[in-house]
Amino acid sequence: MSTFTASNGAKVHISGGDWLTAVSTDPDWNVSFGTHAIDALREFFLRERDDELGRWRDPQFPEFVAYWHPVLSKLTVIWEPQGGSTEFKRDDVPPPGSGGLPEAVARAYFDAHPEPKPWHDAKPGEVWVLTVDGSEEFPCSVSPSGPDFEPIAHPVWATLARGSDRITSARRIWPEEPS
Repeated sequence: MSTFTASNGAKVHISGGDWLTAVSTDPDWNVSFGTHAIDALREFFLRERDDELGRWRDPQFPEFVAYWHPVLSKLTVIWEPQGGSTEFKRDDVPPPGSGGLPEAVARAYFDAHPEPKPWHDAKPGEVWVLTVDGSEEFPCSVSPSGPDFEPIAHPVWATLARGSDRITSARRIWPEEPS
């Protein structure tokens, strides 16, 4: 059995790895958790701490964390057991099947965090020409009530979500960009 005393005086006992019991200095407060709850709590608190520190933990290889540096547009991948790190730019990550674990983690990070597209920040009242599915182009206005594009004249589309992966490119035509 191991015991940990928290900064608030509560004691946490783990007996044989099967049960965790938290006991306060208040004798009426006592909570026990089984193995599945212990594992869930560990993951929860690790995720909470990762979020606080601005790091992303790879779900497949949890011993690797990644930090995005927006000013430098680079990703640092760290192998926590040894502290080794590797840096990547979005366009410099080798394709799947090449490289080692840091490269696989960098690919997973960039897959989970796709590069934002200009039309993702479209504002209500603007008019954009969308290219849908790589070929069809048509003008749309940005809905005043939400984040969708409303085709100005199109026989099929009623609305198209601003984040739709069917939009392959777009350009704003109104208001015009200042020269």
